Amino acid sequence: MSEPTLPVELENKILGLQEAVQKRLPGMSNMLQEIWTALKKQPENVTLLSDEQVNEIVSGLEVLTGNKLAEIAVKSTKSKKVKVNLDEL
Repeated sequence: MSEPTLPVELENKILGLQEAVQKRLPGMSNMLQEIWTALKKQPENVTLLSDEQVNEIVSGLEVLTGNKLAEIAVKSTKSKKVKVNLDEL
């Protein structure tokens, strides 16, 4: 039995969105809406998206809205040293 794959039509829409994002083409809003509609009709396809495809959709949303949807917060790895007196032990 073969592994389920993403419908070709949806793959093509995501590829079109990738080009639109890179070249700042008009119509990104329509492309995102078509992708959203396709995923809403067949939600099982969400699990078939690769990380790169998800990244393209998120990039399209970021360009369209002008907002970053997610940023990584890096915490300092330095540990704080506490001074301890012999009296406290």
